[in-house]
Amino acid sequence: MKLRRFVWLFICALFSLSTFGSSTISAKSEKPVIVNLTTWSHPVKKVFESNGVTVNRVELYQKGTYPMFYVTLPFKMLESNESQLKDLVAESARANSYWSFELIDSKQSATIKVLCDPQNKTVKTTLVNGTDNFFDRSFETYLNGIRKLGELDVKAKADIDGDKQLEYVVYTKSAEDTSDAVNLHVVRWNGSKFENLGKLEDAVFVVHGLDHVEIARMDQTNTNYIAVYMLGGLGGYGFNLYQWVKGHPVLIESNFPNATGEGNRYLKDMDQDGVKDSVYEYSYDDLQSHTLYFYKRFDGKGPEKYKVVYNNKPGKFTYPQTAEQVIQNYIEDSYWPEAYSSEMKLLVASSGVLKFKVSNEVDLEMLEYGPLELEFKILSDKNGSRKIEVTQKGGTDSKSLQFTMITSNGQWKIKSIQEAN
Repeated sequence: MKLRRFVWLFICALFSLSTFGSSTISAKSEKPVIVNLTTWSHPVKKVFESNGVTVNRVELYQKGTYPMFYVTLPFKMLESNESQLKDLVAESARANSYWSFELIDSKQSATIKVLCDPQNKTVKTTLVNGTDNFFDRSFETYLNGIRKLGELDVKAKADIDGDKQLEYVVYTKSAEDTSDAVNLHVVRWNGSKFENLGKLEDAVFVVHGLDHVEIARMDQTNTNYIAVYMLGGLGGYGFNLYQWVKGHPVLIESNFPNATGEGNRYLKDMDQDGVKDSVYEYSYDDLQSHTLYFYKRFDGKGPEKYKVVYNNKPGKFTYPQTAEQVIQNYIEDSYWPEAYSSEMKLLVASSGVLKFKVSNEVDLEMLEYGPLELEFKILSDKNGSRKIEVTQKGGTDSKSLQFTMITSNGQWKIKSIQEAN
């Protein structure tokens, strides 16, 4: 798996506590295991130390998989410090292998429940004193002063939860707010005032701005979802997707080119099965002018799939004419061998060549920023066989490779690959 494809997986999402009820514990019903702090050694301890968190006591529940950390936080639980808590939660979750845990600061009367998904390695819920609106007090104050819908910057409206009342997605970023986050809330008129139903948590962490908001169905059920599309500072395009759970919006997917800031991400039914997919679109300045689409169901169910489109003039795979072009084509394909496997098989003399991991020797991620810069040096050339040394320019820790090429039916094929001496 490539790093760029998964940076966006490190997401803080808000899920209802009942959704992960099996991950919560009752201190009254289960006797804890008390950790000896003098001998305690764990990656979370290093996270606490680096963030200035003092650990006073550690209790373990659920056979040691659910820790309660009694701590003294280095910051006050104020709205202005929300980002510090989020960073601490994210680092702690990763260090704890995405097992759920609690942070308890008794001096501030703050209990932070962090419910995670170990399988998908994500934080699913962060509840402070039982609510996901703990840091939303300034918006609550602002909303209390609103009496007319026209006073709100409405980006979308619909009966999201099917109760025959309209919900409104409103943009709430002020001119004084210089952060990169896109601030959106869902509100509803309850007959006497507007009530805050929850903030649409922004999981994108590169410079970006709001493009538009859609309230739509993702599958053949009657369930409405909220899709927030955003534009990045470098031209990237992507979205956050929210599901309605027990009267509140819950982030279930974030797909944005956080790694490079470029590329398109969107929701589309790629395989025409009636279910929209979360799509990653990559276009490359490579020999075949590939556009590669990776996609999976919006809800994460099922395998990841791919589709390859050729943007060259023939609109299909065209066999390279020279030995150097065959090598270049094969190296470029090695970035996504699962997608280009059929193409790669055509370029080799035997399937054994495919076992050599080009990705271990060449910095293929440079394809994200333009064509690979490769230098070719012919070492020998006789009787339809040619040895060519290939060196990448500008790659990080890349190594020179030696390709042995042979001709077959008028086409150059790769017979073997090895590290150059």
